[in-house]
Amino acid sequence: DSVRPALAQLELSAVQIPANLPDRIKASLQAALDHNRAYLVALETMLAQPEEGLAAAQAALEGLDRLEREAAQAAAQLEN
Repeated sequence: DSVRPALAQLELSAVQIPANLPDRIKASLQAALDHNRAYLVALETMLAQPEEGLAAAQAALEGLDRLEREAAQAAAQLEN
């Protein structure tokens, strides 16, 4: 099965984040959506190309690590 419906729902959720929330909460919500999107894209790649599954999983983990670092940096900037 495809993960495209879940990806579409994530995109919809991203544009529905209320504008009146504090910036740090909006950033946290966006980071969570980005993490989920990266995971779903990697899962879709692994399903579509099982021979490249390990490489896709590694790329997904690296992407998640990068997103975590970026989210932590953004949170630190909001606190300052």
